[in-house]
Amino acid sequence: MGLNQHDQVIRRRLAQKLEFLAKDLVALTPPTEEELQSYFESHLDRYQEPTRYTFTQVFIDPDKRGDATLNDAEVIKATLIAQGDAIDDAGALGDDFMLQNYYPEKDQTEIQKHFGSGFAESLVELSSGQWYGPVLSGYGVHLVYVSSVSEPPAPVYAEVRERVVQDWTMDRSEELNKQFYANLREQYTVVIEESTEKDKVAAVQESAE
Repeated sequence: MGLNQHDQVIRRRLAQKLEFLAKDLVALTPPTEEELQSYFESHLDRYQEPTRYTFTQVFIDPDKRGDATLNDAEVIKATLIAQGDAIDDAGALGDDFMLQNYYPEKDQTEIQKHFGSGFAESLVELSSGQWYGPVLSGYGVHLVYVSSVSEPPAPVYAEVRERVVQDWTMDRSEELNKQFYANLREQYTVVIEESTEKDKVAAVQESAE
């Protein structure tokens, strides 16, 4: 009856059905432990916990201080360095800020969400145990003190095995889909006809009407 012809909805459902069939093939052939172990070792970066930073920031507001911002930042930094551990509230030496001054155990992605990519990239390059600045963000100028840097241990296969199974299944499904589409294309000759100038003029006239 040709019900599949010229009907985008039916064509879309047929395409989805074929994708489901490919996923079913993955489910019917579960991975061996050797395959999972090999996949895990090839994708260690997926399962590595990120480095975490504990830091304090003091905000210097350019809107408030204007041309004196950088000079004031240097004066405040000198005060912070001189007082060392005797400072109870480092943020009080700076300006009011919508975010907090102290951040414990945050990874680079979390820091970026709060302060932007430029600030996060600068912070992860800092050594712990001293004040740095000015460090810039979209908000303005900051003085930053990194208290500690926590390097996580290497991932252990047994602890992330469930994630490995999920990732392997997803990747395998995508691989089978690509193979399936490649096999389909081999059975057809694809011809892309370029529109002539006459066709373009007709299309413009039709849209204008």
